Order: sequence, then structure tokens, then C-alpha cells
Amino acid sequence: MSYAFRLARRELRGGVRGFRIFLACLVLGVGSIAGIGSLGAAIGAAIHNDARVLFGGDVSARLVHREANAAEREFLDRSGAVSEVALLQSMAVSPDGAHHTLIELKAVDAAYPLYGAVDLIPPQPLAEALAAREGVFGAVAAPAVAERLGLKIGDKFKIGAAAFELRATMRRPPDAALSGLAFGPGVMVSLAALPPTGLLQPGALVNYDYRMKLPLDSDPAAWVRRARDQFPDAGWQVRTASEASPALRRFIDRIALFLGLVGITALLVGGIGIASAVAYFVAAKTATIAILKSLGASSRLVFAAYAVQIGVLAVAGIVAGLVLGALVPVAVAPFIAHLLPVPLRVGVYPLPLAIAAADGVLTVVMFALLPLAGAGKVMPGQLLRDAIAPVRRGLPLAALTGTAIAGLLLAALLTLTATDRAIALWYVAGAVLSFAVFRLAGA
Repeated sequence: MSYAFRLARRELRGGVRGFRIFLACLVLGVGSIAGIGSLGAAIGAAIHNDARVLFGGDVSARLVHREANAAEREFLDRSGAVSEVALLQSMAVSPDGAHHTLIELKAVDAAYPLYGAVDLIPPQPLAEALAAREGVFGAVAAPAVAERLGLKIGDKFKIGAAAFELRATMRRPPDAALSGLAFGPGVMVSLAALPPTGLLQPGALVNYDYRMKLPLDSDPAAWVRRARDQFPDAGWQVRTASEASPALRRFIDRIALFLGLVGITALLVGGIGIASAVAYFVAAKTATIAILKSLGASSRLVFAAYAVQIGVLAVAGIVAGLVLGALVPVAVAPFIAHLLPVPLRVGVYPLPLAIAAADGVLTVVMFALLPLAGAGKVMPGQLLRDAIAPVRRGLPLAALTGTAIAGLLLAALLTLTATDRAIALWYVAGAVLSFAVFRLAGA
């Protein structure tokens, strides 16, 4: 092996000419997988670290169509600080009645929000913006509401039977992800302003959400079990902050799965370029291999010398791809910040980088082993005549076995690391079928 390393070092002095396609395929494939994985990890870390802000509390109890009764409310008040929020869909109408828009109405109490803050323009405390002045309650709304109704700060508009004064516009509220599917832009009013609207009629679809800030030594999971045990017939949905926005988490996982499959596809397509580059490299070294074998070099030495070169270049390509992938969250953050309910946690995430590196290594082995192994199995005399009468190089059983094992490991890694293993298995089956069809077509 020491002599194989010496031969490889001497060969590499000539540069990487002939391996540009090899490196490009590897860098782009590994970089795409590492970048997608790093971005998904950054979003996941943001959701996990800001779960209480995203959730609006440590725990939540949601009731549909009704408020908590006296016994339930007493239980909630004993648990910690409580914020009551009523959520419903309604219609906002301009003062002259000429414009209207569907809105997501959120009525909040004085304790809202328990975590985070509502960013208002112009800046002011939320309680002041929603308070009643001269018999008219205030409201804060998403900019789209003011735009659709033609409102300016201080203008009045109607929701149901009540008039409200637009006191401020608001950016995305801290607990927006907990509100579920929104059918229109948001408007926030005081809980005391909800009855005058006349919207609380029998059959109205109103969700009453009770968010709680538990004492520091409390266990949210234990509280959820206690709430279910004490009120088995309450019909409320109780969750902890660790379950914040499961719909958002599922959406992000689906996007990451799809983009991850796109990345592995790029790497597999690049694998064809890797195989072609290695085959071209071996063919270009026919004279050198002939001289080495004529001087007594074994097939094992020839294979080792060129395998070391491929390995060194593969490591360089994989490292470059990992660096490129690790920088993706930094590059993408400014463009997706407004789409996320929490700030993106930019950083280096070892797990997706390790997965991308393993994908790169297995892809190189799977596509480079066969063209690399064939050279050492040809006699010196045949190599010298290769330019005139090319010799069909046999495929050693060990190389075929190694290629098959690398392919199986790559398929297993893809399946085990996917968020949906059923889809990953279908993808693996489709990839194998595609390669088989193209190989037969090529033959």
C-alpha cells in the first residue's frame, strides 16, 4: 500500500484533468443533499427552540362551539397563567359598504400573548390598540385587510354588527402557526368586543383556545394526562408546546423529502458521469498500466494505485460539496424568512452533512468500482495492443459484489433517513427500474 500511495501521489502531480466532470458531479450531488438536509435541520431547530412562542404557551386546550364551563375554567386557572382566545371566520366591511373581505378573526384577552409579542405598526402596546375609546373598540389587522378595504390608521370598519377602529397593522403574530388553516388575512380584537358583533349565534363555528403558562417545575405531558383524566367527556383537544404546529412540521418534512429525492437523483445521474470519467481515466492510462504490469506490478497494486487517486479526488469533491451544502441555510435565509413563523436557526448541522457524505462515498464506490477494477485483470501484452485491438475487460466477482453492496447500502441509507419510508422505497424501486431500462436500451 505504501508503494501504491507513492504511485498515486506521482500521478496526481499532473493535476485533475479528466476528472472535472467527476468532481462537478460529486460536488453538485453531495452539495444538494447536504444543503437540503441542512436547511430542513435549521427549520426544525427553529420550530423546536421557539416552540412555546409558536404555540402560544406551554400547553393548550381547545374547545369547539363552546367556552370552558366553570369546573373546566377553575382547573385551568389553578394550572397557571391562562390566556383565552376565540377564533372564527367572518367578513370585514369598509365604512361605505363598497368593499369587503373574508378575515380570520381572533379575539384575545388581556393576558395575550403569554410568550412572544405582537409586532404592531405604529408601535404601541396591544392592550391600548384594542381598548375601547368613546364606545368604539380598536382592532389591529394584517396589511392585506387595510389594502382591500382602503383603510388608513384611525378609519372605522365593520365586523358583523359592530364598528371597529383600525389602530395598527400587524406583522405575523407569534402564534400564527397554531391557528391552523387561514381562509383570509387576520384581524385581532379584544375578547370583550366579540359579543357586540353578533357573530356568537347558535351553530357558529368558533374555536375557544386556552393557552397556559405553567410553573417552571411543571411537566406539560403530565398536565395533559391530568386534564384528560379529570375531564374525559370535555371534548377538548389538549396539546403541549412540543407538538406545536404539526401541520407545519408535516409540510416541512414533505418538502424536505421531495427535495431530498431530487438531490439523490442529481447524485445518481452524476454517478453516470463519475463512471464515465473513471472509465476514460483508466483507458487513458493504458500505456502506464502496461509498463507497470510488464515490470512485475500485480493486479492488486495497479488497482490500489488508481483507487487511491479516485479516493483522494472523491474526498476533495465530497468535502467541497459539504461546504457548499452547509452554506445553503445562510444563503437561503433572507429569501424565506418572511415565510416562516419563527427565525431560521442558521448553523452547522452534523447529521445531514454526515448523511450527504455517506451518500457521496457509496455513490462513488457503486459507479467507480467496476471501471476501475477491470484494468488490473488484463495481461500486459493485451494492454500494449489495446490501441489497435481493444480488449474486453472482464468484471471481477469481487468488484461486482462490492458494487452491489454499495448499491444496497445506499438504498438502505436513503430509506432509513427519509421522513416517509414508503415513498423512499418506491423511489428506490423506480431508480433501479430506470437504470435497468436504460442499460438494456444502451445494450
